[in-house]
Amino acid sequence: RCLSDWSSDVCSSDLKQERTEWETYGFPATNPNGMAQAGRVRDLHGELETRPVLQLYCEEAAAGRGAPENGLSGAPVIVENAVAGLMRYALMNENRNEAGTLYACPASTVLEKCGDLLRCVPSRGADRQVFLGRLRSVSTMLYGRRNELKALDTAWIDPNTRVVSIVAFGGVGKSSLAINWSHTKLGVARVLGWSFCEQGAAEDRQTSADPFLDHALRIWFKVADPPKDSFARGELLAELIGQEPTLLILDGLEPFQFPPGPGHGRLKDPGMVSLLRDLAARNPGGLCVCTSRLPLTDLEDFAGVGATQIDLGSLTPEAGMKYLKALKVQGADDELRRASEEFGNDALALTLLARYLVVACDADVRKRDTIKPLAELEEGGHARRIMREYEQFFFKGSHQPDYFILRMLGLFDRPADAGAIAALRKVPFFAISKDLWKSALARLHDGRLVYDTTDRSLDCHPLIHEYFGNGLLERHPDIFQQGHAQLYEHYSQKAPEEPDTLAAMTPLFYAVYHGCKAGRHEEALEVYRRRILREPTYFLTRRLGAAGTALA
Repeated sequence: RCLSDWSSDVCSSDLKQERTEWETYGFPATNPNGMAQAGRVRDLHGELETRPVLQLYCEEAAAGRGAPENGLSGAPVIVENAVAGLMRYALMNENRNEAGTLYACPASTVLEKCGDLLRCVPSRGADRQVFLGRLRSVSTMLYGRRNELKALDTAWIDPNTRVVSIVAFGGVGKSSLAINWSHTKLGVARVLGWSFCEQGAAEDRQTSADPFLDHALRIWFKVADPPKDSFARGELLAELIGQEPTLLILDGLEPFQFPPGPGHGRLKDPGMVSLLRDLAARNPGGLCVCTSRLPLTDLEDFAGVGATQIDLGSLTPEAGMKYLKALKVQGADDELRRASEEFGNDALALTLLARYLVVACDADVRKRDTIKPLAELEEGGHARRIMREYEQFFFKGSHQPDYFILRMLGLFDRPADAGAIAALRKVPFFAISKDLWKSALARLHDGRLVYDTTDRSLDCHPLIHEYFGNGLLERHPDIFQQGHAQLYEHYSQKAPEEPDTLAAMTPLFYAVYHGCKAGRHEEALEVYRRRILREPTYFLTRRLGAAGTALA
């Protein structure tokens, strides 16, 4: 049966019996190109106010045969990625908001009646592939991000947007926004995610996407023998992602980008270049969301025709006030707003401020004036200002174990796995009793200073890693080297003598990093040459094709 027959039957029977009428707007008046069209819908009862919807493409509706009123009538409609019903009237265009009507029925009814006439995504609750274990943990508390969430919703249903980059300074809330939003798409699309926190935050650090590309191809897509060339890996991954509607979250791309100056924002890794450019050119039904401190200048030629950028600003004073309240800071609303403004309305700074006030100042927002200003306010300065107060406070009395744990995390540029933490606790400086360790961790978790990852590693925000690591080097250089030496030994012993995959070789990469930090450069070089590179066979580059990793 053609869709026009089905549309007439169902709209006059099934749909009218259990229909919900919605006001539609923002759709084009016709669909001459046979493309999916994006618009919005208002429930007349306010239950779905300004939710984004997608008018799906089907040949019958595009040809104007879905119903007599208009070329969009009679085509199926997606609301929050589930088939919700048929467009009965579609009188909208981008400049007019005349009321149209959407007759809604259960998704199962639409799928059963339409069959293979429709090109649509599966209904909510379908069994979809999900790999989010490599994304870092973030707080579920989002304040003042309504416009940005709407922008992501719009990008998701817009077929002309295939890559979105969320750009902001460290601590503003890029990762929290992207990762929390991705959770709303579980069950309605294939969702894949990766945080590049293991690459570190330093601008001058050499990095490689080889471990990510290798893992994605082998584990996500079961490619037994990925291409050796990094550029080809990126191309293949983009091709596989494009085979079905996919949401890909790439969190923290700045380690792969050139810092301000020549080549500002350009990607250093050829595999990441080919992946993102190919996705921007073709990613049917899918979206790649990237977060970074720097704009993705490799995608400038796709601006508006495949890629878009969300510049994430600080919170508003109103949102900052509500956030401080949620974190149990006490005070008048006006005082809380002023506190938010004084700390730059910065999400990370406000998180740290709230915990400090609760622990050290009886949760009284007026006592924030005890926190001394910094001489120079650089990026992340508001957060660093409070971390300095934490240092002084934690080093005293019963909170001293908290100080040692944060210093320990400063030795890592990635989550600290349980084995590495156990090795470090053998160093006298970090030797904390079981009970004190447990109570200190509980306080740090409660204050949102640290969090557990899905593999039970311990992690914190990159700025916290950086701050307490630099502080350990400045104040306790001998402990800094002892800690890295202990980690060098731990990771050297953890890996097989001659690993045959990049994943199995990862502990050796960590060993080389920590060995250099410990000043054991000759030993680290020997590990690199004998167990990683394997001269003269050059196993890493010739067999595994990880030239980028070799340079990193």
